[in-house]
Amino acid sequence: MKVSTHLAESGTESKYIKSGTGVLALDLREKVGWDQASHEPFGVTPVKFLQQWNVYNRDFMAVHCVRVNPDDVAILAKNDVAIAHCPKSNAKLGCGIAPLPAFFQAGIRVGIGTDSAASSNIMDMFGEMRTAIFLHRGYNRSADVLSTEDCVQMATLSGARVMGMEDRIGSLEPGKQADIIAVDMEHSHLTPIYDPYSALVYGANQEDVFFTMVAGEPIYDRKRLKTLDLEKINTAALAVKEKLRS
Repeated sequence: MKVSTHLAESGTESKYIKSGTGVLALDLREKVGWDQASHEPFGVTPVKFLQQWNVYNRDFMAVHCVRVNPDDVAILAKNDVAIAHCPKSNAKLGCGIAPLPAFFQAGIRVGIGTDSAASSNIMDMFGEMRTAIFLHRGYNRSADVLSTEDCVQMATLSGARVMGMEDRIGSLEPGKQADIIAVDMEHSHLTPIYDPYSALVYGANQEDVFFTMVAGEPIYDRKRLKTLDLEKINTAALAVKEKLRS
C-alpha cells in the first residue's frame, strides 16, 4: 500500500513530537480535547517517531522533511523512503529549507511538489523549480549544488520515481503513458534560448503552457480547457470561501 504523509516540516511539529508542548499541543487540547500529549517516546525527531511503527518502505512518501538531521536522512535512505520537496510552501511558512544535497548524496528519491494552494497559492511547477534552485544555491553559496537539469528531472521522471510510477509516466518513451505539455518558447521573456533547461527553470511559467495531454487525451489547448468548466470551478471555490467565513 502506498502511503504519503507530511513529515518534519515545522519547528512547531518538531517541538510537539519531542516534548508534547508548544502551539500544536495547545491546539490539540483546545480543538480535540486532549488533556495531554498521548504519544511516546518523547525526545525524538518526527522521523524517528514514525520509525517505531515500521511504516517506512519503498512505498512511503514523506512530504517536506525540512527539520531532519543526518541520522534522520540515514533512516530514510536505508528504508528507501521517497521525499516530496515543496520549496515555495516551506519558504512561505518560514519552516526552513530542506537539506536537498544531503538527500541526493544519500541516494534518496526526491521529486518537486507544490504542497497545496493553502500554502503556495499558485500550483505552478515552474515556480517551484525556480524557487528550489534559488534557495539551495543561495543557502549553500554555490551554483553547483543544484542544476536546472536537476530541477526538471525532479519535476518529471524523479517525481514519477517518488510515486513508484516511473514505468508509466515521467518521460516520453515507447510503452509509457502519453503525459505531455507543450511550452511556447517564443515569448520575449524566453528569447533568445541558449539552453532549454535554463529557459524552463529561470524564465517559464504556467501561462507559457499552451497544450496539455494526459494519457494520450488532450485536455488543454490554446487557453481552452477541454474537460473542465472553469466558470463552475470558480463559482464552487467562491462558495467554499463563503462557507469557511460563515
